[in-house]
Amino acid sequence: MNKQELLDKIAKLEQSANQMNEPDKTFKLTDVSKIKIAIEGMAISDIAQKMQSIGLPKTQEMENSIHLATQATSSHTQRVDAFNKVYRIIKGAIGLAI
Repeated sequence: MNKQELLDKIAKLEQSANQMNEPDKTFKLTDVSKIKIAIEGMAISDIAQKMQSIGLPKTQEMENSIHLATQATSSHTQRVDAFNKVYRIIKGAIGLAI
């Protein structure tokens, strides 16, 4: 996964956060902003190296969770849970200490 692919996934998370109810919407948009800032500050080679540490099952889990998080028909709780799962995977992979 390269930097642009990662930013695309984060953009999908941002879309799902915008569909949430308050106060979760504000908190999740803040989480997205923090992770975007961290990624923008990283070198492309660092991102590639860190993202390679995510195995295929985690990548598939992240894809599935992004899909669930962006489905408008999902319940609010399901969207929040799916968002949190993807956020934890990305945050753990890039070593973000937030």
